[in-house]
Parts: sequence; C-alpha cells; structure tokens
Amino acid sequence: MSRQAIVGLFTLIAIIVFAGFLVILTDFGTRASGYRIGVRFQSASGLEAGAAAFLSGVPIGTVDQVVLEPDYTTDVIVAIKPHYEIPRGSRFLIQAPLTGEPVLLIVPPKVIVGAAPTGETPVLPHEVLALDQQPRGFNSASVGDLFDQGQNEVQRFDKLLAQLQQTTPALLKELQATLHNTNQLTQRADLSLLVLSRQVTDLVAQVSTSLNTSGNNVVSMTNTLNQTTARNSQRVDSLLATLQETSSSLNRSTEALAKISGDPKLHENVVETTHQLEQTTESIHSLVADLRQVTGNPQTQGQLRDAVAQLDATAQRINSLAGSLGGRSNVYGVDSRAKPEPTGSSPSPAGAPTSTNSTGSSSFISGSLRVSELATDRGVANRTPVLANDRGPQSDVNVYLLPNGRFSMMLGENDIGNSSTTNLGVLLNHNDLHFGGGILYSRLGVLARVDAKRAEFETRFYDPRHPTLDSYVGWNLFPQLEIFAGERDLLYPERRATLGLQLNP
Repeated sequence: MSRQAIVGLFTLIAIIVFAGFLVILTDFGTRASGYRIGVRFQSASGLEAGAAAFLSGVPIGTVDQVVLEPDYTTDVIVAIKPHYEIPRGSRFLIQAPLTGEPVLLIVPPKVIVGAAPTGETPVLPHEVLALDQQPRGFNSASVGDLFDQGQNEVQRFDKLLAQLQQTTPALLKELQATLHNTNQLTQRADLSLLVLSRQVTDLVAQVSTSLNTSGNNVVSMTNTLNQTTARNSQRVDSLLATLQETSSSLNRSTEALAKISGDPKLHENVVETTHQLEQTTESIHSLVADLRQVTGNPQTQGQLRDAVAQLDATAQRINSLAGSLGGRSNVYGVDSRAKPEPTGSSPSPAGAPTSTNSTGSSSFISGSLRVSELATDRGVANRTPVLANDRGPQSDVNVYLLPNGRFSMMLGENDIGNSSTTNLGVLLNHNDLHFGGGILYSRLGVLARVDAKRAEFETRFYDPRHPTLDSYVGWNLFPQLEIFAGERDLLYPERRATLGLQLNP
C-alpha cells in the first residue's frame, strides 16, 4: 500500500471517528429518533444548543435550539430521547453554575412514597406546542441576583437601625416613667393590703365572738328541747298512735271508695238514672212549652217562662252529667260543638242558660272524609316527597277522639291507595280555635284550625327536612258537607293548588 493510500485511510477513519463524536455530543440520533417539546423562559441565562437536559438527574435529551421571541422571551426547543415521558406539571429550570455550561433541569411533580397509584400520570404531548400553550420555565437565581437582593436587605436594615436610634430615647423615657409608676403602685398596694389585713383580723375576731355566743345558745336550746321532750314524751307517743290509726282508716276508706267507683253495675245504674231524668225533664219541658203557647195571659206567660228557664237549666246540668259519665251531651255553653237555641224561641231570664237540644253528636269520637285533586305537577326537581306527581284524586280520612274536650286526639291516613302517609297528633281546643301537633303526613309538624259560622281556615306546617306549609279555606255547603280549596307547599315555587270536598259524618 502506497504512502498516499495509508494517509487517505487514516484521514477517512479520523472523519468517521469525528462524526461519531459529533453525533454523541449533539445527540443527533436522539433528535432523529425521539421527539421535541418547547418550553418558554423569561431569559435563556446563557443556555445554548447542545446543552444537556436532565429529568430527576437522569440525562434524557439535549437542547435543540434557543429562539428569541418578539417580546424578548426565549423559546427553548428540547429534543427528548425515545421511551422517556415528561409528566404534566413538571418544573423546568435553567441551572447556570459559576463554572461550566448551563444545563436544563426537569423536576417532576412530587409523589408521596408508598401511596397507592391513582391511575396513569398525564404527560406532555410529543410536539412543540404554540407559545401560549407551552409550559413555563423558571430561571435559577444567579450570584448577581443574590447580591442585589442582599443590597436591598442591607439598605432596609440600615433604615431600621436609624429608626431605632431615633425612637430609643423616647422608649427609655417611657420605660423610666413606667418603672416609677410601678413603684408607686406597689407602695399603694402594700398600704391597701395592710389596711385589709387589719380589717380581716377585726372581722375574724367578731365572727369568733358570734360563734361562741351562738354555740352557747345552741347548747341552751338543746337542753330546753331535751327537757320538753322528756316532759311530753307520752303525749307525743299518743299523738303518733292516733295519726297511725287515722291513716289506716283513711286507706280503708279509699280502698272502699275505689271498689264502689269501679263497680260497672253502679256506673250503669247512674247512667241509666241520668237518662231517665233527662227524658223526664224533656217531657216536662215540652208540656210547659205547649201550655205557654195555649195561654194568652201575660202574667201566666211570665211564670211559664221562669219555669221553662229552670227546666232548661236542670236539663243542661243532667245532659252535661250524662256526657261526663259516658253518655251523649250537646249543651250550648258547656260543649264546644253545641248549637245555640233557634231564633224565635222565648228569651230566657237573666242568669238562666239557653235551652239546647240534647240529641247532638257523640262527644267521644268524630271523623272526616276528604276527597281532593292537585293541580298539574310543574316538574320541579326539589318537590316535597309528600306530594304525588299526578293530579289525583286523593282520599284522606281523619278520626278525632274526644273532639269536644279541651284536648283531643287526631288519627288519620292520607292519599289512601297511593303513597299513603299517617297523621297522629294531639289538639288543644279553645272555643272555635284548634291548635296542636304531632305526626303530619308521617313527619313532625303542627297545625291550626279556626271554625267560623260558614267557613273554616286551616294551616299545616310539617317536615323539618323539607319545611312544607299548607293552607286551606272551606265553605259549608250543608251541615255535614264542605267544599275547600288551598295551596300545598307554599314556601317553594313548586307549590300546587288543591280543590275538593270534605264530609263530616
């Protein structure tokens, strides 16, 4: 082989080796087979093409190019090796050491060691995004930045020292005044404590004297009581024996009275007697009324009116007694649902009760049957669960125990056959006002009802979770038939109108 051939061979080998080093240094292969991303920085801080890029300290690529944008920011294009992914939320930092070339550091988001994986980690796309969509990079603080910040802090510290130097004399003067006031306060406190201790000593002496005197009085009183007890011990024993016998007799009387009052035969006899007295007084009342119509003498009519008034009062007392013993009572002025005397009857004398009809309804139980229909559902999502989504009709039944008493009990069922709910409550009755509470529509609630002559007003408030307010007004078509209208769920926009009939048997 000639000398020129050998030189040419060595030259070719050197070119190949140089190309290999160039590929390794510039990571040309990575840029050719990997992908590129763009990161926007405020300043490149001396970063140049070919600088290494590290992810958690592992080299994963190189800087391909650094582009200066029109707004004087820099767009750094990084070539990433294949099989490496950049997590979203990673921080991009330019590390510019005192010696050497700047490098690009990629810090991934923090991951809690030992925590359970929550799924695939989102990564950056394998492309250079638009400038407004690229991740933002941060420049590490340089020595010059630290020096400038230190200068600013030194200047602030100088200003603080100057202010402290100006305020020190005033602070010392105030401190001296405070110490002087403290000394005076301490002296006054010592004097006050001395006076207080003297007063306490005098008070203790007085209390000690009072306790001695009281102790002597207690001893004297105890001796007197002992002597009195010794003299009257026999009388006390006799009094205790008498009280014991009296209590035993009272117990026996109470037991006998309980047996008599619990005897069903006695109760039936009393009820039957009151019924017979009631019938007798009604017969006498009818006879006297007939005689009053027959006679035309004013004096006779006055006497008859007096007799009728007395008989009316007797009939009311007997009728009321029958009601209290379990019978039927409908006395106006005594029973809340009693009707007054019809117009046109002869007036009663002053102080005499008005005549009433004793064949009224039962004073123990009453009921109501209501048939109603709701307006069309408005389709609001937060409708109360009590209201059905259809228009009806709905049937409600309520039973009242002791409706004419001061307290009555309500038991009923709503929307029978569909989404049935229950009523169970106690009512306080005061003339035409009925107020109470308990379970309404299977939920906690209260109600109030006012009975007028021809109308009835009722309001119900129930369901603490979904506060619901219902209001009704009714008109009496017949004595036992009523038409009513109202609004359900008044507190919300989804309220619905209702209309129906109520039968009070």
